[in-house]
Amino acid sequence: ESIGTTGTGSIFIKDYDTNTIIQAINVTGSLVTGSGTDTITINPANLAENTHYYIDIDATAFPDFAGNYDDITPLKETWDFTTEDNTAPLKPQINTPGSGSTIKDTTPTISGTGAELGGTIRVYSGSTLLCTDSSVIQSGADYIWSCTSSTLSPEGYTFPLTATHTDSSSNVSNPTNIHPVTLDNTTPSVSTFSPADEATDVATTTNLTITFTESIGTTGTGSIFIKDYDT
Repeated sequence: ESIGTTGTGSIFIKDYDTNTIIQAINVTGSLVTGSGTDTITINPANLAENTHYYIDIDATAFPDFAGNYDDITPLKETWDFTTEDNTAPLKPQINTPGSGSTIKDTTPTISGTGAELGGTIRVYSGSTLLCTDSSVIQSGADYIWSCTSSTLSPEGYTFPLTATHTDSSSNVSNPTNIHPVTLDNTTPSVSTFSPADEATDVATTTNLTITFTESIGTTGTGSIFIKDYDT
């Protein structure tokens, strides 16, 4: 029914968790309109984002034309709400593969950390989406994520990886700095030996040289054996 002339008292906006009064709005002030109708509009100051609030209203606030007061308090369990989250996460970080590294796996696992729990990590090469992780979890003091890339191609190309973090309110972070990774899944082969195979009159002080079809990375493990051909 329609509300008569506004009564007395205040409308309180309170923090749901602490019961702290955030705003107290006098029902006779300019922020409350609709007296004489069945709809009252309250125009509070801007609220903090991503915060759980509830409303309390003094029992004398809104009488009908006959002077009957609607007992609409307490309202903690009947009129509470959470404000929107409109702040984007900080940009995430790619940890593996390492920046500037060369890999041989065409579908590598890409992993790193985010700035907050939850949401979705998206990993790109340029504008191409490679993989997503929608389960950013906490591990110690870090928020970690991991996803398996779609197939990388061509071999020999350096992929400019970046990642973004989208939170549950669809706010998207800035992308990470470019994280270059080069694909090399071609096995190196020997191009030449020096001395050449079956060479004769080789100096006893000569160095032995192996030339490969591509540059060799960090030396692996094992040994080079010089053996007597006949025995």
